[in-house]
Amino acid sequence: MEALRGLQVARSAMMRAALEGIVVMDEAGITLEFNPSARRIFGYTGEKTRGKRVAELIIPPAHRKVLEHYRVTSEGHIIDKHIDELTVSPVMDAGKQLFCSSLRDLSERGRSETAAEPQGASSQT
Repeated sequence: MEALRGLQVARSAMMRAALEGIVVMDEAGITLEFNPSARRIFGYTGEKTRGKRVAELIIPPAHRKVLEHYRVTSEGHIIDKHIDELTVSPVMDAGKQLFCSSLRDLSERGRSETAAEPQGASSQT
Protein backbone atom coordinates (compact mmCIF):
# COMPACT_ATOMS: atom_id res chain seq x y z
CA MET A 1 0.00 0.00 0.00
CA GLU A 2 2.86 2.37 0.81
CA ALA A 3 4.47 1.65 -2.58
CA LEU A 4 1.21 2.58 -4.32
CA ARG A 5 1.05 5.84 -2.35
CA GLY A 6 4.66 6.59 -3.40
CA LEU A 7 3.74 6.05 -7.06
CA GLN A 8 0.73 8.35 -6.74
CA VAL A 9 2.87 11.08 -5.18
CA ALA A 10 5.50 10.72 -7.93
CA ARG A 11 2.84 10.79 -10.66
CA SER A 12 1.26 13.90 -9.20
CA ALA A 13 4.65 15.62 -8.96
CA MET A 14 5.45 14.79 -12.60
CA MET A 15 2.10 16.16 -13.78
CA ARG A 16 2.69 19.42 -11.88
CA ALA A 17 6.31 19.76 -13.00
CA ALA A 18 5.85 18.98 -16.71
CA LEU A 19 6.47 21.96 -18.97
CA GLU A 20 4.29 20.40 -21.65
CA GLY A 21 0.55 20.35 -21.32
CA ILE A 22 -0.69 16.89 -20.45
CA VAL A 23 -4.33 15.94 -20.92
CA VAL A 24 -5.71 12.49 -20.15
CA MET A 25 -9.21 11.50 -21.17
CA ASP A 26 -11.27 8.35 -21.20
CA GLU A 27 -12.67 6.75 -24.34
CA ALA A 28 -15.82 8.88 -24.07
CA GLY A 29 -13.63 11.99 -24.26
CA ILE A 30 -14.11 13.00 -20.62
CA THR A 31 -11.17 14.79 -18.97
CA LEU A 32 -9.47 12.76 -16.24
CA GLU A 33 -6.31 14.87 -15.94
CA PHE A 34 -5.45 18.38 -17.14
CA ASN A 35 -2.09 19.39 -15.72
CA PRO A 36 -1.15 22.97 -14.73
CA SER A 37 0.74 23.58 -17.98
CA ALA A 38 -2.30 22.54 -20.04
CA ARG A 39 -4.49 24.84 -17.95
CA ARG A 40 -2.06 27.70 -18.58
CA ILE A 41 -1.87 26.99 -22.34
CA PHE A 42 -5.65 26.95 -22.72
CA GLY A 43 -6.46 29.59 -20.11
CA TYR A 44 -8.27 27.45 -17.53
CA THR A 45 -7.96 27.83 -13.77
CA GLY A 46 -8.40 25.33 -10.98
CA GLU A 47 -10.17 22.07 -11.61
CA LYS A 48 -12.77 23.48 -14.03
CA THR A 49 -11.63 21.00 -16.68
CA ARG A 50 -12.12 17.72 -14.78
CA GLY A 51 -15.14 15.77 -15.96
CA LYS A 52 -15.68 18.00 -19.01
CA ARG A 53 -15.52 16.80 -22.60
CA VAL A 54 -12.01 17.40 -23.93
CA ALA A 55 -13.44 18.20 -27.36
CA GLU A 56 -15.29 21.17 -25.92
CA LEU A 57 -12.22 22.36 -24.01
CA ILE A 58 -9.41 22.13 -26.55
CA ILE A 59 -10.20 20.27 -29.79
CA PRO A 60 -11.22 22.35 -32.79
CA PRO A 61 -14.57 21.16 -34.22
CA ALA A 62 -12.93 19.90 -37.43
CA HIS A 63 -10.85 17.34 -35.45
CA ARG A 64 -13.48 16.00 -33.05
CA LYS A 65 -14.39 12.99 -35.21
CA VAL A 66 -10.81 11.63 -35.11
CA LEU A 67 -11.13 10.10 -31.64
CA GLU A 68 -14.52 8.56 -32.40
CA HIS A 69 -13.09 7.06 -35.59
CA TYR A 70 -10.15 5.63 -33.61
CA ARG A 71 -12.47 4.22 -30.96
CA VAL A 72 -14.46 2.36 -33.60
CA THR A 73 -11.65 1.30 -35.99
CA SER A 74 -8.39 1.52 -33.96
CA GLU A 75 -7.10 3.64 -36.84
CA GLY A 76 -6.30 7.32 -36.71
CA HIS A 77 -3.91 9.60 -38.52
CA ILE A 78 -2.96 11.53 -35.36
CA ILE A 79 -3.22 8.78 -32.77
CA ASP A 80 0.13 7.53 -31.47
CA LYS A 81 2.05 9.93 -33.70
CA HIS A 82 3.90 13.17 -33.05
CA ILE A 83 2.34 15.92 -35.16
CA ASP A 84 3.73 19.44 -34.84
CA GLU A 85 3.59 19.99 -31.10
CA LEU A 86 0.97 17.37 -30.21
CA THR A 87 1.16 13.68 -29.41
CA VAL A 88 -1.94 11.61 -28.64
CA SER A 89 -1.24 8.11 -27.35
CA PRO A 90 -3.77 5.37 -26.60
CA VAL A 91 -3.24 3.79 -23.18
CA MET A 92 -4.98 0.79 -21.65
CA ASP A 93 -5.51 1.08 -17.89
CA ALA A 94 -7.27 -1.72 -16.03
CA GLY A 95 -9.00 -2.76 -19.24
CA LYS A 96 -10.16 0.76 -20.04
CA GLN A 97 -9.10 2.75 -23.10
CA LEU A 98 -7.58 6.12 -22.23
CA PHE A 99 -5.87 8.74 -24.38
CA CYS A 100 -2.89 10.69 -23.12
CA SER A 101 -2.05 13.90 -24.96
CA SER A 102 1.16 15.85 -24.62
CA LEU A 103 1.31 19.30 -26.18
CA ARG A 104 3.49 22.35 -26.30
CA ASP A 105 2.47 25.98 -26.15
CA LEU A 106 3.02 27.44 -29.62
CA SER A 107 1.88 30.97 -28.74
CA GLU A 108 5.37 32.14 -27.75
CA ARG A 109 6.89 30.69 -30.91
CA GLY A 110 4.18 32.41 -32.96
CA ARG A 111 4.91 35.72 -31.28
CA SER A 112 8.64 35.27 -31.96
CA GLU A 113 8.04 34.43 -35.64
CA THR A 114 5.72 37.42 -36.06
CA ALA A 115 8.26 39.73 -34.43
CA ALA A 116 10.98 38.39 -36.75
CA GLU A 117 8.97 39.12 -39.94
CA PRO A 118 10.18 42.07 -41.96
CA GLN A 119 7.89 45.04 -41.48
CA GLY A 120 4.95 44.92 -43.89
CA ALA A 121 5.61 41.27 -44.86
CA SER A 122 2.37 40.00 -43.31
CA SER A 123 0.26 42.47 -45.31
CA GLN A 124 1.71 41.45 -48.68
CA THR A 125 -0.19 38.94 -50.81
